[in-house]
Amino acid sequence: MIAIDCQPFSIVNDEGFKSFVYGLNPNYKLPDRKTLSTTLLVRKYEERLATIKSVVSTECSSMCIAVDCWTSRTLQPYMAITGHFINKTTLDFKSILVQCSLLDGTHTGENIAQAISSAICEWNLTGKINFFVTDNAPNMLNAANILGYPHYGCYAHTLNLIAQNALALPDVDNTIIKIKKTVAHFKRSCQAKEKLLRYQINSQGIAEGSALTLIMSVPTRWNSTFLMLQRFIHLQEPIRATVPNLNIDLPVIPLQEWRCIEQICEVLKPLYEATLLMSGDNYLTASKAIVITQGLLNIYAQMSSNNTFYAPVQKLAKNIDVGLKQRLSNINDNLHITVCTFLDPRFKQFAFDNETLITTKNYIIEEICNIIGEDQPSTIPEPSSVPGFSLWNVIDQKISASQQPRSTYTKVSEELDMYLKQVVINRESCPLEWWRAHKSIYPSLFLIFVKYFNIIVTSVPCERAFSKAGHLINDRRTRLTSSKVAKLMFLHGNKNF
Repeated sequence: MIAIDCQPFSIVNDEGFKSFVYGLNPNYKLPDRKTLSTTLLVRKYEERLATIKSVVSTECSSMCIAVDCWTSRTLQPYMAITGHFINKTTLDFKSILVQCSLLDGTHTGENIAQAISSAICEWNLTGKINFFVTDNAPNMLNAANILGYPHYGCYAHTLNLIAQNALALPDVDNTIIKIKKTVAHFKRSCQAKEKLLRYQINSQGIAEGSALTLIMSVPTRWNSTFLMLQRFIHLQEPIRATVPNLNIDLPVIPLQEWRCIEQICEVLKPLYEATLLMSGDNYLTASKAIVITQGLLNIYAQMSSNNTFYAPVQKLAKNIDVGLKQRLSNINDNLHITVCTFLDPRFKQFAFDNETLITTKNYIIEEICNIIGEDQPSTIPEPSSVPGFSLWNVIDQKISASQQPRSTYTKVSEELDMYLKQVVINRESCPLEWWRAHKSIYPSLFLIFVKYFNIIVTSVPCERAFSKAGHLINDRRTRLTSSKVAKLMFLHGNKNF
């Protein structure tokens, strides 16, 4: 309970909790705080660690890792590593928190690379790491170069950078500054907040529990600017009715600027939707990256030439279009991602141009040949000779002539072509279910599927781990040692494994 719900060990000293437990079972004696933290926590951690390591050892043939760093409210630096793999027996997609522990020293690329290498050795994952995902910070890029794993900068983080850079346009930024000042006042003033809520309840007929407040953007939270603007537009009527009665000098937003804000939301919405789609950690994301990038490029090419937008908004769309081309247009060059997309029965060859398709097919064939080796030409047995005349001589000779030895390359190419001829499945279908049903039909491609289909392209799972760590290291638990934090985070992060 303490690990799952991020409760403090001192909960066993709380009178209300003790009374609650006594009501459930008067004969049960609660363990004290020391027993929880020094005995039960260690025991549970070691049991869970052994169980997960056993599964990883036997069922994981390749693992994609995501890494991120974070500084706690006690100013201690932590690093989280999440691992993602396909269970080769059940073909389930699995995500684990490998560790969320103290990072000794500064957040340099060398220190990060050393800590990652130590974790990989501890988990016996040497030779199994097939992809490495981080944010786009220079120290992380340096760590990737040192480790030498195939690396990709977090897709969601890249979208956020594109949006933030585009929103820095003076005309757009000035509008956002106005909105932030208004939102900040409603966040600070109880009277202003109450008037905003009361207008929704009394004038718009909204139920008391359903009235909304404004949202303030946070630089470290992806999409928060869009969510702030979206809520601001949604509450346009209550805001315009409430602000004149507050007796405070807040920025004036004319009607044309309100329409401009609506258009900014319209422009930012595809980035928001793409970030949500690519931020899941319970389903596969890498195979969608190319498809979503193509969709974004198409949308913003249209938006940048949309003359119904106000000039600043049209320029915002153009800047996003430029940012996408600069940061994501080369995604087709990453063979790990193209292989994932190709082996996704929802997309197959339809996500590529001819050049990328040929490159990806050749890479897959080469990979399979390296895995299973090149076949030795087999000798076709001669038809058995029967003394005298035989009724089967003609057909035996024809069959023998047709069954010439085929190389591995030829057989894999034929299997790949057969895969491409089968119709794609519905976009909402699960590709893992499809491969469970077809692994015996495409045995060579299945080898590559298990090896590559575990790849994710965002470090969002690490971000979620740090969100939980923020709950863990709260005002009631600032004295927690880093070793106990690591154990509690491991139990919490792997509670559903």
